[in-house]
Amino acid sequence: MSQDKGWLGPALLLVGLVTGARIVTLWFAEADLFVDEAQYWFWGQSLDFGYYSKPPMIAWVIRATTELAGSDAPFWVRLPAPIFHGVTALLVGALAARLADRTVAIWTVAAYLTLPIVAVGSVLISTDTIMAPFLVGAFLAYYRLLRGGGLGWAVLSGALFGLAMMGKYAGFYGLLGICLAAIFIKSARPGWTNIAVVLGAAVLFMGPNIWWNVANDLTTVEHTLDNVSWVRDSDPVSPDLGSLLVFLGSQLVAFGPLLFVALIGAAWAGSDWRSRWLAWLSLPVLVVVCGQALLAEAYGNWAFVAYLAGTALVVIWLLDRAPALLGLSVALNAILASFIALAPVFPAALAFGDRPSLMARYMGRDELSLAILDVASRENVDAVVASNRDILADLFYTGRDEDVAIYAHADGGRPDHFYEQTRTAPADLGPHLRIEGRDPGCGPRVADLSPTSGAYAGDDVLAFLCE
Repeated sequence: MSQDKGWLGPALLLVGLVTGARIVTLWFAEADLFVDEAQYWFWGQSLDFGYYSKPPMIAWVIRATTELAGSDAPFWVRLPAPIFHGVTALLVGALAARLADRTVAIWTVAAYLTLPIVAVGSVLISTDTIMAPFLVGAFLAYYRLLRGGGLGWAVLSGALFGLAMMGKYAGFYGLLGICLAAIFIKSARPGWTNIAVVLGAAVLFMGPNIWWNVANDLTTVEHTLDNVSWVRDSDPVSPDLGSLLVFLGSQLVAFGPLLFVALIGAAWAGSDWRSRWLAWLSLPVLVVVCGQALLAEAYGNWAFVAYLAGTALVVIWLLDRAPALLGLSVALNAILASFIALAPVFPAALAFGDRPSLMARYMGRDELSLAILDVASRENVDAVVASNRDILADLFYTGRDEDVAIYAHADGGRPDHFYEQTRTAPADLGPHLRIEGRDPGCGPRVADLSPTSGAYAGDDVLAFLCE
């Protein structure tokens, strides 16, 4: 038996057990859809090749799942999350098997499944989750190209890179990684013609979203530049070491502290071309996002792409040098991952003393929406207008079966979010309920809906009857 054979059976069993357990916990979860999740669901109600802040694939996946299920309940909106990560785990294992052997492949699957960032991505559906299997599939096809595969592998790899970017633009880091590796590692060069084919196929499969952006004033590109922030800032940029340290701290949690330190060591010390290739698929992502964190701010999940190839790299390195440390790292991550999976099932148990629950930001959203809709019914109006993106996201979701029109209030200028872009209140709306944090000066206040717990605890949420 070849060294890279015999891993799939154990890996399938492991993935099946973990993914099955995550699906069960999703079924019993009490957490409301987060603002981004509700927005992705809403995007899926009007299928398109792009949306305000993200490429379209997450909306397509959610729409397909809820249509097949015949339900828009939170469970069905989130169901693709653990399934996509389960598939990604198998693909990362396949890559590890080809680069090393059966043992490395199985450990890589286990390490990936227990990553805290993967546990979060299996509870809350995100664009990272949708992108991941396509990007790892692209790496696999590209590796086959490096081992003498024909032009078809170049086309397949490029197509998968394009589909990854249709899931999230961070899929571009994969293309950046293979190009950098081709420059610095002779064995990682499939020939410049093949690289051109990969890039061309990626652009072709990304084409629908490129076309959509051009036709819609580069909406998503503009939003991406807003996120980078320092690109638009006319003032001199001042490096913020504190922001960088906060980001690095988040990565110690996202990948696990032991694995994160080992990843840096593996990238630095890797000697064979395969390890160096994996390092080029991983480390540039961390360098770029660390740069963003130093200049402005970076969210913890922005470096997720680094941990796809990075998981295989760190397992290869640790199994050769410190297998006990690898086992300890996976065990510690598994404990944290289990806690993350169970948190939405028992949110009340995560409130300590007078402190709000650690799940507070995922609670009370639907309650506020229902209260707003009740006031609209009491005041006999058939339209609600709000400025707050979070409130709008849940109003559209929770009020999906209500006979009430939901609109965003806009002050003019470039839209700040999707609802301002597509659901702005018409000038001749007539009597409506306005939801704001302070008096908008359009009519009398008819209700104070300010919550004392949950996502909006401490916020002023006031309802006004406006003409």
